[in-house]
Amino acid sequence: MSALGNTNRLKVLDALSHGGLYAGDLQEALEGIGASTLSSHLDILEESGLLTQERRRGRYLITVPGRLAVNMAYEISKRSERA
Repeated sequence: MSALGNTNRLKVLDALSHGGLYAGDLQEALEGIGASTLSSHLDILEESGLLTQERRRGRYLITVPGRLAVNMAYEISKRSERA
């Protein structure tokens, strides 16, 4: 759960929920996040099992637990907005 406690990490997972991306493509999609910061977020998400990196091509892909985490975060956000 601590991996989901950062808005930028949720943005990374959201971007990956539309398909695999290379680190450079992620950085372009997520303006305002520096390369070293993005790398740290990717490491945390990978260590937590929410994303994985292809060995051959190097693309980052969201895992099933990562997809569930994004859906859960958005559902919580919607419910808190209604309250």
